Amino acid sequence: MHEVAIIGSTWFKTGEIDDLVSMMDAGLIDFSFLQHKSFSLDQANEAIKFVGDRPGGSVNVLVKPGN
Repeated sequence: MHEVAIIGSTWFKTGEIDDLVSMMDAGLIDFSFLQHKSFSLDQANEAIKFVGDRPGGSVNVLVKPGN
């Protein structure tokens, strides 16, 4: 068996994202407080552990295949 489950969430609808990006481009919203932490596909287990450790703050965790 090679089952895989991926669970995600959607904060906004597509139109709302377009509006949000427009407001960011206009300088009306500042998301500089957001942090990004990237992991390669080989580091997927580390990424899951990182999320499970709940680092706090606003951290966007990315697992990028091909890196």
